[in-house]
Amino acid sequence: MEVYRSFSDESELFIKTTDIMFPDVEKEQILIYDIDTTSFEAANGCIFLIGVMYYQNEQLYFTQFFSESIDEEALIIEKFFDIAENYKILLSYKGESFDIPYIGKRLYALKQNELYSRFAALRSRSVDIANEIMSVKTALGFSSTKLDYLRKKCGQTVPERVSGENISRFYVEHIAASKLRKLLETTGKAKNCDLISNYNPKPVIDDLAHIKPDSGDRFLTDILYRNKENIESVIYLLRLSRIFSMRKGRFDVTVDAFSDAVSNEHSITDNYDTIHFDISAGDYLLNIPVNIISLSLKQFYPNYKDYYYFPAEDMAVHKSIAEFAAAGSKKKATAKTAYRNVSGRFIHIPSGFAKSESNKDSNFYKTDYESEEHFLPVDELSGIKETEKIKELAYYLFLEYASSNLKHILM
Repeated sequence: MEVYRSFSDESELFIKTTDIMFPDVEKEQILIYDIDTTSFEAANGCIFLIGVMYYQNEQLYFTQFFSESIDEEALIIEKFFDIAENYKILLSYKGESFDIPYIGKRLYALKQNELYSRFAALRSRSVDIANEIMSVKTALGFSSTKLDYLRKKCGQTVPERVSGENISRFYVEHIAASKLRKLLETTGKAKNCDLISNYNPKPVIDDLAHIKPDSGDRFLTDILYRNKENIESVIYLLRLSRIFSMRKGRFDVTVDAFSDAVSNEHSITDNYDTIHFDISAGDYLLNIPVNIISLSLKQFYPNYKDYYYFPAEDMAVHKSIAEFAAAGSKKKATAKTAYRNVSGRFIHIPSGFAKSESNKDSNFYKTDYESEEHFLPVDELSGIKETEKIKELAYYLFLEYASSNLKHILM
């Protein structure tokens, strides 16, 4: 096993973003990690490199454990655990969906029972930025969750590097080249018989005589740099931490002009063309203006089975009233006909807010049933402005703003 140490120039970004994401956690208690494997399937590969990044003495440091032999897989996992057990948060990108299950499966395959028990205790400390990304992926208009794509979105330059698909082949070459070098040193002959017989499953490569002794060094430089970049990329993804923390309700919101209208006992629908949502999250302030629009819409009732539809009046009426009407004037309402026509002044509602779990039984207004655009009468804001719903609405308005102004909200 080889241990490599280096440092990062992103200490300032690390401090700023973790201040938002983990306000109650000391910087020295956050460890970022990434593993590299010979296959995406744990049953067909192994872990050969584990890198970690940590903050110490006002500097970000990297430590990378690299196995020079398949037999050292358990050893580098153990070295990783020795470090990880000292940290409160184990931060990663797709660690919960890939790295953690992979480590567990490899320890099980290697019959490392003691290490597996230590591993189980560490899982509860995991924080996966991928989970946060997925929660806002659609709202921000992200078309992919691939790391390089997200790195570019968050302002990080992505140079050419070793691809994940080539790692297995390069690692086999690296092991073979190392053994070939030793063979040349001891016998002077470049025979390759059984050079990688201890690699299970055996790779497709049968003839390794063409591998030069220096090919492994090239791979090692590339893969160490790639692993370091992957870890550092987590910091760049944390540039979205303002969004992640707001999703948890860590912000305040006031609705300007609306409050003025109420205190002056005037109708907002008569005196204003715009409502302003003022959002504050720490030292971050954002004013989002929302236009008021005069429209004629349909108010759809989610509990349509409780209504009858009257074709002549083009409206639905609740059963408690409709039961007294003549049978020929009504029919059972469907999801498409359970509505009433409403004219007034509305604000546009982000679809994420309209479709959220907390609003599944709410009445929203649309031009027709199939429309994906939702609206809310301005007057109904008075019913939610003192509740958590106003924060939820402000959050989705913020996401809608961020999707076209992402650069303005990045650290």
